[in-house]
Amino acid sequence: NYAYTVVYAAWDEEEYGLVGSNNYATAAENAGDTIVAVINIDAIAYDGDGDSLARVHVRDIANSLNLGTVAASMIGTYGIGLQIEVNNPGATYSDHASFWNHDFSAILIIEDFDNDGNPHYHTPTDEVQYFDNGYYHEIAKWAFATAATMAVPISGSVGVEENAEAEWRIYPNPTNGLLNISLDGNTATCNLEIVDMKGAAVLQTTVIGSRHSVDVSALPKGMYTLRMTSADGAVDISRPLIKN
Repeated sequence: NYAYTVVYAAWDEEEYGLVGSNNYATAAENAGDTIVAVINIDAIAYDGDGDSLARVHVRDIANSLNLGTVAASMIGTYGIGLQIEVNNPGATYSDHASFWNHDFSAILIIEDFDNDGNPHYHTPTDEVQYFDNGYYHEIAKWAFATAATMAVPISGSVGVEENAEAEWRIYPNPTNGLLNISLDGNTATCNLEIVDMKGAAVLQTTVIGSRHSVDVSALPKGMYTLRMTSADGAVDISRPLIKN
């Protein structure tokens, strides 16, 4: 289970001006959707020089820089067999740019399009026989690891209520200042910890009872995970937090 919905999307008419992705991004903005991260995967199976180099394209739009940092950290976290370079400012020739244009966080994951371009690109000879399957699989692992991390796996239980999901809230989320935490019925002493996307604890405190407020205004903009645990195991919760 994940805290955020994961959408697998394939858009058409990218070559004609990002038509499909722009339609999606426009509709999302108009609907007031919260898109935490867009991981765009484009051209990921050609490695002509065999150096296992891949690129992540970022720009300073919404939380895209932080998203790129999270993506890069996946290589070491999961032992993915790639060398990574970051393009900043990133290119705008693929579908992630539609989301940048609507101020959503997005990155492009791509083969080394800069220095090791596929000579078969957009030709009748662009065939599966030219795939580097090992390289292709590593980039796929990289993308899925990034998506799963940003979706924030939900772990935990609350012993004080059978229906824990309904009784546990953090708000407002996203926030730029005071964060309110509600855990109805809790009487346990809990350790509260806010962890950044690299796994480092950036705020730690102890709380007692069911209502708390935490000032997060000093935290840099980005994605975090809020964790609450009690010594007796009655509370063990993990939730995503976005700092604007």
